Amino acid sequence: MKKDRKFIFTICLLIVFGMQLHGQNRNEIDSLNKLYRIEKMDTIKVQLLNNISKLYWFFNPDTAILISEKALVIAKKSKYLKGEAGCYNSIGACNIIKSNLPIAIDNFLNALNIGKVLNDSAIIALQYQNIGVVYNHMGNYEEALVNYKKSLEIAKLRNYPMRIMANTLNIAGVYKELRKFEQSLEYSLQSLSFFPENNKSYEYATVLVNVSTNYMELKNDSLALKYAERALILATELNDISTNSTAYFNFGWYYCRNGEIKKGIEYFEKSLALANESGELLKIARIEENLAIYYKQINNLGKALEYFEHAKLLNDSILNIEKNKEINGLQLKFEREQTEKDKIIAQEKATKQNIILLSISIIAGLLVFIITYVYRRLQLTRRQKKIIETQNMELENKNEEITAQSEEISTQRDYLQELNTTLTFKNDEITAQNSLIHKQNNDIKSSITYASKIQNALITPVSEKRTRTLYILQLPIVPDMAFRALL
Repeated sequence: MKKDRKFIFTICLLIVFGMQLHGQNRNEIDSLNKLYRIEKMDTIKVQLLNNISKLYWFFNPDTAILISEKALVIAKKSKYLKGEAGCYNSIGACNIIKSNLPIAIDNFLNALNIGKVLNDSAIIALQYQNIGVVYNHMGNYEEALVNYKKSLEIAKLRNYPMRIMANTLNIAGVYKELRKFEQSLEYSLQSLSFFPENNKSYEYATVLVNVSTNYMELKNDSLALKYAERALILATELNDISTNSTAYFNFGWYYCRNGEIKKGIEYFEKSLALANESGELLKIARIEENLAIYYKQINNLGKALEYFEHAKLLNDSILNIEKNKEINGLQLKFEREQTEKDKIIAQEKATKQNIILLSISIIAGLLVFIITYVYRRLQLTRRQKKIIETQNMELENKNEEITAQSEEISTQRDYLQELNTTLTFKNDEITAQNSLIHKQNNDIKSSITYASKIQNALITPVSEKRTRTLYILQLPIVPDMAFRALL
C-alpha cells in the first residue's frame, strides 16, 4: 500500500537542515562523495555523510541508514555530539519511512538526550516534533499532541519559523483526527500565516485544503469553498494529486449539502479517481460512503449498493490496520515502559553497586588511613623513644658529671672548712700575741713613765737633763730589765 499523502508531508516537515523532498539528484550525491573523500576533519566528514544520507532517505532508506551509521561511528570516535544527534535523527527518519516505528523512536530519543546534554534548543525542538510524528502515525494522538506542543513552545521561544509552521500544521492534523475542528482550524490558520499569498509549494496547497476541510466540518460553507478553490488551483498547477482529491471532495460535499446532489456526485467521482491513484484508503472509503448516501438519494440504488459494499470492505481493512496500529502502539508503549523499568532497575542496581563500591572504597581508604596513621605513630613513637633514650643517656652523663662536681665541691668545702678552722686558730693565736704585745707595750710605757718620774726626782742641771732626756728618747725601746741595767 502506498503511503498516505498527509503522512508523507508530515515526514517532510521533520527533515532538518533544509532538505527538500523534490529536486535531489545523483550529481549532488557524487559531489558530496568527492568532498568526503578529500576531507581530513572528522566533524566535516560526519556532516557530509549525514547530508548524503538525506539524499537517499525516500528512494533508498536502507542505504541512507548505512551511511548514517558510518557517520555515527566517526562522530562517537571524535566525540562530536552534535554530529551524533544528526546521525540518530537520520536513522530515525529512515525507520519511519520503513515503518519501523520502535526503532525510529529510540533513535529520536537518543538525539533528544544529546540535545539536552548540549542544551541545544534546535535539536530538542526537532526531536520532540519527530517523536510526535511517530506517535501520530501509531494513532496515539494524545502523546503526539504532547510532543508537538513541546516542540512548538521551544520553536516560539527561540523563533524558529519553519519549526513553528510544521508543528502548528501537525497539531491541526491531530485535532482533525480527533474531530476537534475548531482547534484544528485555529492551528491551520496559524500555519497558513507563515506562507506568503503567492507561495507555490506543496505545503501551502496542503494547508489551504486543510483550512477548507475544517470550515466544511464547522459548516462555514462559503469559507470552505473559498479555500478549496485556492487549494485546487495551486494543486493543479503543482500536479499534487492528493490535495486535488481533497479539494474535489470538499466541492462535492459543498454542493450535495446545498441541494445540488448530481453536481456534488460529479466532484466526489473526480475525488475518488485521484484518491485511487494516490492509494489513500481512508479517503477512498469516506468518498465511497458519501457516494453511496447521495446515489441512494437520487434513487440509483445499484451504485449506492456498490459503493456501500466497497466502502465496508475498505473500512474493515482500515479497521484492521488501525487495530494493528493500536496493537503496535500498545506494544511500543509496553516496550518503552519495560525499557524504562529495565533502565530504572539497571540504575538501581548500578546505584547499589556504586554504593557498595563506594563503601568498599571508603572502608579501604579508612583502613589505609588507619594503617598509615598507626605506622606513622609507631615510627613517631620509636623516634620519640630513641630521642628519650638519648636524652636519658645525656641526663645520666650530666648527673654523673654533676655528682662528680658535687663530690669535688664537697671535698673543696671540707678543705675550706678545715682551712678556715686552721685560720681561725691562727687568728686566735695572732690575737693572743697582739694582746700580749699590747700588754708589753703598756708595761713598757708604765716603766718609762716610772723611770721618768725617778729621773725628775733627781736634781740634775737642766741642760744635762735635757741632753740625757734626748739621749734617752733616741734610744730604742728595750725591755724593762735592760733599761734598769743601763741606769
